[in-house]
This record gives sequence, structure tokens and C-alpha cells, in this order.
Amino acid sequence: MRSSYCAIAILLAVMGASAHSQDEQASKHNTTIPAEGSSKTPPVNPEMQDLFLADQAIRHEIEKRGGWIAVKDDMTFLQRWEREDAERLRRTKELLEMDMLKSGIDFYRAAFIFQHSKKPEDFLKAHHLSVIAISKGYNARWISAATLDRYLQAIGKRQIYGTQYLANEAGKYVRQPVEPEIVSDAERAQLNVPALTEDK
Repeated sequence: MRSSYCAIAILLAVMGASAHSQDEQASKHNTTIPAEGSSKTPPVNPEMQDLFLADQAIRHEIEKRGGWIAVKDDMTFLQRWEREDAERLRRTKELLEMDMLKSGIDFYRAAFIFQHSKKPEDFLKAHHLSVIAISKGYNARWISAATLDRYLQAIGKRQIYGTQYLANEAGKYVRQPVEPEIVSDAERAQLNVPALTEDK
């Protein structure tokens, strides 16, 4: 049974080496800007907000319990985590199908939900949603990089930005291999991604 949960470790990669959670990063780095020619931003979908907060809450719980090493053998917790992530993804897909997401932050939040799937096509969809968020004036730069990195890894390629980390046996998060010739550290900085030189 444990092998069926190996992929869950990848879900923690988004936490990286940062001590800040994703929602804390969102509040610090992201702003919604009215679209050109509009006088106000579209309304925020409250259900999408609740889904995002729940997505973050279980990841906060992992941090509080001591990280992946502390929870990796707790099958009851892992099953709940997997089940709740799947339900959030299902409902987010429904909201998209019903055209219920309008604001940049809605698409930003939806991108996180899709990124916490296990399927390459969902990672690519997450990247697409982050691009929509950016097009609506929301600072979704980091998640746009992370979702593409995750998609590339899922199809057997190296990441290009370096957003994806995995916990080693000691519980330390280690950046996974990066294709070094495509993106420069200066370009990474434009997307709020740490420089590769920080690993040295």
C-alpha cells in the first residue's frame, strides 16, 4: 500500500525550501490589478477561496507535524489527504465547466488545486490556469513556473525553472534536477524562483 502513496511526496515539492506556505506567499507577493479599461476587478468566487484554503490547511498540518518524514507512515492521514485533494480537484473542475471563475485570484487558486493532482494533464492545465491569472493582472508568476516544471517532470523531462523539491531521508528538501541551459537565474528571478546558485 505504501508504494501507492510514493507520488504524494511530490505534492510537498511545492513547499520547497521556503519556510513560507503558499497562501502566505500569495498574500505577500500577489495583487489583483483591474483589467485594462475596466473600473473594477471581477468578483472573487467564495467557494474557490474555501477550496484553496482547505488545500493549504492540510499542507500546514504537515508542516506542523514535522514535514513529510513525520507523516509518511500515517496511512490514515495519507488516505484522507489523497481523498480530500481529489474532491477539491473534482469540484474545481465543475466550477470551471460552469464558468464560475472570473477573477485572476480565482484562476490562481484553481492552478494550485490542479497542481496537487497526480496526472500530467492536470499539471499542464494548472499551468494554463496560471497563465489566465496573469492575463487578468494577478501575480501568478511563481505558480506558472512551478506548474510547468511539474508537468515536465511528470512526462520524464527535467524541470527548467527549479521549483520542484523532494524530501530526502533526513527530511531535508532537495531541489530536483534542472535542465540548466534554457532559463537563466536572472529569468528565474522574474518569476520569483530561487537561483540555481543558491544550491551551491
